[in-house]
Amino acid sequence: MNDNIRFGHHFEICFSVKYLQESIDYYINLGFKIYTGGKNKGWCIVTDDMIYLAMFPDNFIEKEFGIPVLFNYRGGNIQKIVAFLKKRGIKFSKERILEKRTGEAIFTDINGQVFYLDTSPKEERIDH
Repeated sequence: MNDNIRFGHHFEICFSVKYLQESIDYYINLGFKIYTGGKNKGWCIVTDDMIYLAMFPDNFIEKEFGIPVLFNYRGGNIQKIVAFLKKRGIKFSKERILEKRTGEAIFTDINGQVFYLDTSPKEERIDH
């Protein structure tokens, strides 16, 4: 395995919002577009093709992860990434490998920032 492994096809900053539709409208006004989700899904990811912002209502991020902001890599080969990071001494608080090298894994950096690696079985993946 080389030192240039990619953690996914994009990186999201995930956070909770009080008003989902108003937040979507705000970011669209700034020039973002909806990548996936929307008010009807109960969450939304917007992008400007460089930054991906994942918005969740009802303090979901705090309730699920215990922090206000979450860093999320999407679309990588979870099994390969976890093995790569474990060789470098990274300890995981959660690992769940699903079919076709998808799943989720969570680790925390030395400053307490939580990183969430997440790929669903139907999602496009980066396999290198």
